[in-house]
Parts: sequence; C-alpha cells; structure tokens
Amino acid sequence: MQILEQTPQRLVIRYDPVHRWLMAIGAIVYIFVAGVSGSAAARAIYALFLLSFALILLLWRGDQVTCVFDKQKGRLTYQRSGLRGTNTTVVPLPTVSHITLQERRYRKRSWREGRVYWVYLELRSSRERLALSSDTFFNLEKAQNAAWLVSDFLGLPPFSFVEAPPLSLFSFR
Repeated sequence: MQILEQTPQRLVIRYDPVHRWLMAIGAIVYIFVAGVSGSAAARAIYALFLLSFALILLLWRGDQVTCVFDKQKGRLTYQRSGLRGTNTTVVPLPTVSHITLQERRYRKRSWREGRVYWVYLELRSSRERLALSSDTFFNLEKAQNAAWLVSDFLGLPPFSFVEAPPLSLFSFR
C-alpha cells in the first residue's frame, strides 16, 4: 500500500499487486529460457499451461486499487484497474460508516494454517463494502496500518477486527 498524497483535506492511497505481476512475468520468462526437453508438442503444451496460469493469476488478483478520499469535495473515488479494464465508483464520504479488518485462515502445509487479512470500507447507504486492495495482506501489521490510516483520516472510530474461526482438522479450504 502506497500513500501517494496525504494532506489534511486529501488522502490518496494505492495498492499495486507487484508480486502478482512479477510471478506472471517470471512464468513467461521461464517458458522461453528453461523450456521442456522433449517433443515440440510437449513444449507447446507446457508453455500454454504456464501462460494460462499467469493470465488467470493476473485476471483474478492483478488489479490496481486507488482510493482518493477528498474532504473538500466530500467524496471517495474508488478505482480498480487491470487487465479487465477500469471500474470507478464515487460515493459521498459520509457514506463510509466504518473500517473492517477481516482475517481469513487457510491450510498451508499438512496441519499448519496460515492467515491473511482484508481491509474493507463499509458503506452506510448500501450493504456494499469496498476492499482497499485486490489481494490479501499477508502481514497483520500492514493491514492494521492501512485501516488506521483511513479511519484516522476520516475521523471514524477504530476499525473492527473480524477474526476467522479456527479451521477444523478435516477442513481443506
């Protein structure tokens, strides 16, 4: 999460999923450098698989999210842009009721579990919520800092933390 502008009247933050783009570019470079020994058909299938994996990864989680909080104009401009195009949402600032930090758990290896975090802007007018990033935060401290930054700027109460329930021994999400 980058702070592009921070004044008493305006806050502009951007989330760039650089790691997703680097993974996709790495997969594409690997196709051309390493290749696969064997027939030309095997190499073509392997290259097609890696290219489709990179494209799916970028379509699924590769969007750049920019939030412009403007107190002077009294509005929030929320913009997601990526391979699927640009989607812009403009809502009045008083519509943002609070910030939610949501934890999600997942299985890592065998019986260990990992945790990732989403930061949401909850809107009053509708039951809609806007995510501050297109991907999860893998670090609780970074997610908390993003939530504090926005809630402090908007003068909202501290963010609410929604803890994920523990995974059972038999859940394989």
